[in-house]
Amino acid sequence: MTTLYLIRHGQASIGTDNYDVLSPLGERQAALLGKHLQLLNVSFDAVYSGSLTRQKDTAAIALNHQPVSLEIIAGFNEYHHAAIYQHYAPRTELKSVSDHNAQLEYEAFSTLMNAWTQDNETNSGDLETWLQFKTRIHQAIDEVAARHNRDDTVAIFTSGGVICTLMQRILQFPTPRIFEINWGIYNASISKIKLHRGGMKLREYNNITHLLLHQDDSLVTNI
Repeated sequence: MTTLYLIRHGQASIGTDNYDVLSPLGERQAALLGKHLQLLNVSFDAVYSGSLTRQKDTAAIALNHQPVSLEIIAGFNEYHHAAIYQHYAPRTELKSVSDHNAQLEYEAFSTLMNAWTQDNETNSGDLETWLQFKTRIHQAIDEVAARHNRDDTVAIFTSGGVICTLMQRILQFPTPRIFEINWGIYNASISKIKLHRGGMKLREYNNITHLLLHQDDSLVTNI
């Protein structure tokens, strides 16, 4: 079966005008990931990412030592969190979170995600529905599966929402748990699956050994 490394991007620029740019810490996380893969002699037959800058740049930094080109599949893009907030915040009792309390932020995130995933609308204007999001991710992973044989090793650089949606497909847990898992996916983490046309098998999840080895808590982030 094809071996697939599912890699979350490094820390993005939260709190700035452009979130979709790696922070200096995110660049360091990506570089340490690349060194770790090199030490383990991991090489890829193909590398994919979504079209988001933070996804592409994580791939470029991590794999600068590998002679493989990056192919963009927009199906691996993250959901648009700002659009979800704008659409669903007025429909909930959600209040603006300004004190950066982790528990409050998690509760706000859960409220928004639950509203989005439980909305049965098939068309929300410019907002991608939950069903549309999940469907395009499944289509993207099926496209990759169809391209590769059992001996290939493939990397996909993507985002937390994509990874946890694929985990649901593998493990068959209920939709409300998806974004509970999403909150805990580390930046620059590796999840490894065995991929074939009949399905997927999980082999490794949310591994950040390459960061923990440096004994620096600042390297461990999930936003």
